[in-house]
Amino acid sequence: MATKQSRGNISLTMLTKRYDGSISLTMLTTMSDGSISLNMLTKRYDGSISLTMLTRKSDDSISVTMLTRMSDSSISLAMLTKRSDGSISLTMPIRRSGDSISLAMLTKRSDGTISVTMLTMRSDDSISVTMLTRMYDSSVSLTMLTKRSDSSISLTMPIRRSDDSISLTMLTRLSDGSISLIRL
Repeated sequence: MATKQSRGNISLTMLTKRYDGSISLTMLTTMSDGSISLNMLTKRYDGSISLTMLTRKSDDSISVTMLTRMSDSSISLAMLTKRSDGSISLTMPIRRSGDSISLAMLTKRSDGTISVTMLTMRSDDSISVTMLTRMYDSSVSLTMLTKRSDSSISLTMPIRRSDDSISLTMLTRLSDGSISLIRL
């Protein structure tokens, strides 16, 4: 079913039922400014449900979001974004064993810098963030930030520069409030 909306927007909606019992509802919308969005909701024969949203804006930035509830009630989410300046980011939550949950993010900036970040939250209220970055000048840094369940915090940052020199910074705040800083 195609419909023309106000201000030059056009939508196309399609409902599909496959022979295996899967059902999909797809909506394609073009906007008067050149933006396009594609949304698809699918219920598969095994009971899993997925929602996919793809958007291309008039500035050529693109975003894709995929949300899936599997038949065992687990949920996965992935988000991919390409901006008009050429930078790209990918974000994916990951459920690990036990009650810990992680969020992984991959980012490529327009200057060539690439970073991978992993955020992990555990059931004991501890949190860790690890970020590996390769800068446009080929220097590499690793940042590790940890907040433990006893409220102590540690930050470790080794850096290898493009001239192969290495530096290390370690900052720790213990649960009693004392702070130590080591820089090599």
